Amino acid sequence: MKQNWPGWLLCFVCGLLDTTCFVALGGTFVGLMTGNLILMGVSFGELGISNASMVFLLPLAGYSLGAFAAGGLRLLKAPLFINPLWIGCLILLITTVMVWTTLPQSHGLATWLVVTATAIYMGFQSGCLYLLRKGHMTTNVMTSTLSAFLADAPAQLISHHLAWGKGIAIASFLLGAVLAGVLNQIAGIGQAYTVALLLALAAIWGEVRQMGSSQTQNQ
Repeated sequence: MKQNWPGWLLCFVCGLLDTTCFVALGGTFVGLMTGNLILMGVSFGELGISNASMVFLLPLAGYSLGAFAAGGLRLLKAPLFINPLWIGCLILLITTVMVWTTLPQSHGLATWLVVTATAIYMGFQSGCLYLLRKGHMTTNVMTSTLSAFLADAPAQLISHHLAWGKGIAIASFLLGAVLAGVLNQIAGIGQAYTVALLLALAAIWGEVRQMGSSQTQNQ
């Protein structure tokens, strides 16, 4: 439990942000890129190449840019003075300030700037965690997480040792989505982003601290 709580909290953040953007900012996902590809394909089929189908390219491009940047940081020869995960938090902080200052509510420029910036954060965070955790604990690809959890379950049940980490990750993502629905109904998108930022800061603090403890023990 102690080793996984930062990842579970980031799953919660992903559910919160993805749902907020889908519900309040134009019906696109900022983390679930499979969903965007499906929706874009449906729009192509129904309308051809139009504004309705091309809007999905913005979060796709933002997410791709964020993940690519996370991979690029690993190639730097000079060591970073701060953990790359904190850079992700800075991206989310900038995005949260954009939300409060522009108050995006429609399909205008401010809305798509916020969507794209959020997607960059999601891609960057997911890319960093993929590299740091060597592919374990995906925070936004819940389909593969669910598949791995259930596929491993029969053998684990026989050995009387069911690993609940992935199940908790899925539940965390769902709870984040639920909170997003509540906040968007009673408070607004600004409050939703603020909660996501605070939780992300707590999660990254825990993740960085645990990584530091691990490195100290290995020395």
